[in-house]
Amino acid sequence: MILEAPKLFKKAFTHFSDDRGFLNPLDLKVLPDFISLDRFLPAMQLLSFSKSKNTFRGLHYQSAPHEQSKLIFIHSGEILDFIVPVDDVRASRVQTFDLQPGDLLFVPSSYAHGFLTKTTDVCLQYIMDARFNADSYSGIDAIDFVSQFAGREKLIVSDKDKNFKLKINV
Repeated sequence: MILEAPKLFKKAFTHFSDDRGFLNPLDLKVLPDFISLDRFLPAMQLLSFSKSKNTFRGLHYQSAPHEQSKLIFIHSGEILDFIVPVDDVRASRVQTFDLQPGDLLFVPSSYAHGFLTKTTDVCLQYIMDARFNADSYSGIDAIDFVSQFAGREKLIVSDKDKNFKLKINV
């Protein structure tokens, strides 16, 4: 399966949790069931942990020649995920996905990605098809846009994510 657009796979892997924590086995041999590995060759893994509810991370992307497609696995907590095409940054083009443990989201390199935590203790795993390149790294200021999904609660956002020059207008 060759994917050029974002694609959500609900319950792509099993999530077991109890009062001790969680266990999420993932058979890596099933990855071709989700995406063609001749076009997506894993090159880097990243783990992201957000302790607090209403933490916003994003919208991030890498530009040419170091674009990154991402497979995002949700291991704990719940998020509202945001993606937008980097060549058409308008509020009407933002796609949102509700994700919970066991879900897998594919984000093509032509999209910026970010998420808002809906719960505490959110753990995500990213598998990317290119390494991080600081010179190609960029982002989109989506604070005003994302704030409408946070209700009355204040967002927890890094200074870096607040200060991207490119902005999504509400």
